[in-house]
Amino acid sequence: MVIFTVPHVTWDLKPIPVPRALLPKLIELLKEKVRMGILEPSMAPYSNRWFTVPKKSGALRFIQDLQPANSITIRNVGTGPIVDEVVDEFVGRSIYSIGDLYSGYDQFQLAVESRDLTTIRTPLGLMRMCTLPQGATNSMAHIQNTMHKVLRDFVPEVTIPFLDDIPMKGCAVEEKDETVDKQGCRRFVKSHIQDVEKILQRLEEVHLTLSGTKSRFGVLEVLVVGHLCGSFGRKSNPEKVNAIARLADCSSITEIRRFLGGCIFYRLSMPHYAHLADPLYALLKKGRRFVWMAEHHEAMEKLKEVLQSPPVLRRLNYACGRPIIITVDTSPKAVGWATDRDFLIGAQVVLEVDCLPLLGMIANCTTPDIHMLRWIAYIRSLNPELRHIAGKKNVVADMLSRARYHDEEEMLMAAKEEEEKDVCYRAGRREVESTGSDELLKEELYNGLFNDVGFYLSTLRRREAWNDADFRRIRQKAYGYFRRDGYLWKRPKRRDGEPVRVVDDEVTKLELLKENHESLWEGHRGVWGTYTKVKERYWWKGLYRDVDKFVSSCLQCQFYSKVRHRDGLIPTYPPSMHFSWVIDLVMMPPGLWEMRYLALAREDLSNFVEGRALRTKGVEGICRFLLEDVVCRYGSVGRIRADRGDLNAHETREFFERYGVKLRLTTAMNPEGIGKSERGHPPIVHALVKARDGRRRDWPRLLPFALWADRTTYCSTTSYMPSELMLGQKPIMPIEDQTRGSHSL
Repeated sequence: MVIFTVPHVTWDLKPIPVPRALLPKLIELLKEKVRMGILEPSMAPYSNRWFTVPKKSGALRFIQDLQPANSITIRNVGTGPIVDEVVDEFVGRSIYSIGDLYSGYDQFQLAVESRDLTTIRTPLGLMRMCTLPQGATNSMAHIQNTMHKVLRDFVPEVTIPFLDDIPMKGCAVEEKDETVDKQGCRRFVKSHIQDVEKILQRLEEVHLTLSGTKSRFGVLEVLVVGHLCGSFGRKSNPEKVNAIARLADCSSITEIRRFLGGCIFYRLSMPHYAHLADPLYALLKKGRRFVWMAEHHEAMEKLKEVLQSPPVLRRLNYACGRPIIITVDTSPKAVGWATDRDFLIGAQVVLEVDCLPLLGMIANCTTPDIHMLRWIAYIRSLNPELRHIAGKKNVVADMLSRARYHDEEEMLMAAKEEEEKDVCYRAGRREVESTGSDELLKEELYNGLFNDVGFYLSTLRRREAWNDADFRRIRQKAYGYFRRDGYLWKRPKRRDGEPVRVVDDEVTKLELLKENHESLWEGHRGVWGTYTKVKERYWWKGLYRDVDKFVSSCLQCQFYSKVRHRDGLIPTYPPSMHFSWVIDLVMMPPGLWEMRYLALAREDLSNFVEGRALRTKGVEGICRFLLEDVVCRYGSVGRIRADRGDLNAHETREFFERYGVKLRLTTAMNPEGIGKSERGHPPIVHALVKARDGRRRDWPRLLPFALWADRTTYCSTTSYMPSELMLGQKPIMPIEDQTRGSHSL
């Protein structure tokens, strides 16, 4: 088996101290497992905890704590078979055998790549498992799948393996052939021996070993998954029952859960289990204080008594051809009898009732109650034969439904409360539904699915155009609706809710929205106010979306709204490189050569920057900078953007017109127009301040280096260097003259 895991971090858990008195036995146990190939030395980065517990024979059982490994294991959803189904297959047989694998987990190999996860610290050093570890997430599923694969030719006719247990069954008691053959062996015994021999041969082929002390062959009764099976039927395991019966009174919630957990395993053999265990379950309710009283002691003793004298259960025989008869009755206290649905589906069922109107209700139901319709539809799915019997013949069901119990008053009060709730609910429903006329559905108001649902509710017939899938879908959809006054109404989800009318035509929807929003008595309320008014009386698919759209488009609401929306910014993208530049002027401290200003021009697409130190902020210096550093280097520029400063002069406009450049100045409503240039100032200015090392006047001399740094720094908006986009290749850095890099090869 391979243990598939998710990405994880290794763990190193501190080992549990080894008892000194048991150290010789532990070392001998570990050495024995190494000799048998169960353990082997390890060098893994993992370390799990481990300990031992004594077996019934006095030997030590090795147990490893695999919780860390299980938390990162990808779980296999395979599980063992259902216990009750396995036990039922072995009920009423004439002869049995059972085999138990010798150290079952140790007979299945663990993949080499998964063994490190089972590493432990031992007195013999680091060891890891070579076989399946008990307690691993997928060990049980792997054993079950493997055993089914090995014995697939014998399942379920002869055996149904349950992990490492292999129970084997003979013929049924009714088919028992006691004819003695020439060898002096009865035929049913010989047939069983042949089946057992085939299974043993198959186990030998796959190198699986049975435990001789735990296996039994040719016996009249056998213990199958905790239940004693024989020709008589099935009973609880006497050893487990005696262990539960010896338990003392519970002193905590944990002990109650332990006791009830043991009883639940045998609940099918305990009549009135839910009623008898109710006082104990009451102590488990949230917020209930644990106080052990006489009624709890009495309930525990009754459960022990019932558990020690269980009835013998037999399996229903479907092959006999006779129908299964269920006799039922009810009273304010309880339901007379019920049988699990898994035993009824697919079988011929006869339902005997002493209430004639009940049969009529099941056969021809006209109630609009959705819960009643669901129960009747479920009963009909069993395809039962309805049969009426006299009340005096219904003795078993009457006895069960009308029996008296110790807490009868509490049961009656609970039943009365439920009945009062149901009466109030039905009264409100009758007031809404029963007062309406039986007018047929107005089909012109409904389309598609709602038209089909309304037709089915009006006629209870199937249209010729419907296939089986459509009919099932429409019938299931109809459970949530009913018809009244020619309209379709939606049933409420809660029992105390009110039905609402289904609206499906656009004209009615628009009228309802106008009436609930624009009328004088509605007052142009918002989306939520209008929606809550409409949804209390009407329903259609997409109701909230339609209300939101209608209210948002109301002219009066928009005119008087306090919210004023501004148009979002629409970026303009340059069509090509060198087409658009952004220019701005930055005031600097006095520098060398009486320089006081820094003119920066940034290419719009690549973020490439050009700069020049200026003595004044006059038009002549700026125009000369644009001509010499931009136009003469990169060609004619299509557009230059700037703020409304010194570039707004008449001389500047003449300069741009002479060279065919369009000047775009920012407006008061959009000062962010030259944001690209404004955001580029701080890195260059900071670079100049940091590089001058206290010499404030040196910034004009350091300006080319600051521009180089800006051009060769990756831009977050483009993920490229501006110089790479502008010049078509990455620049060679000065450091590469001494330390050669990939770009200088």
